[in-house]
Amino acid sequence: MESRHTSIVTNSARVKHINTLMNEIHDSTSALYEALIDEEEAETVAIIKSLQKKLKSILISITDE
Repeated sequence: MESRHTSIVTNSARVKHINTLMNEIHDSTSALYEALIDEEEAETVAIIKSLQKKLKSILISITDE
């Protein structure tokens, strides 16, 4: 059985990881907005592909649990 301290540390690390992921996604969507506004097609495509990879990784991690 997992100790209370281990559970708290594990949960804290999980929350920190989720916050990091969400910050990365937020930064990417902000960059996507700018690329779209500036009509930078290549940059837009690159950002979209990067976001797709991040989101797919999250989807895989939650469906493997």
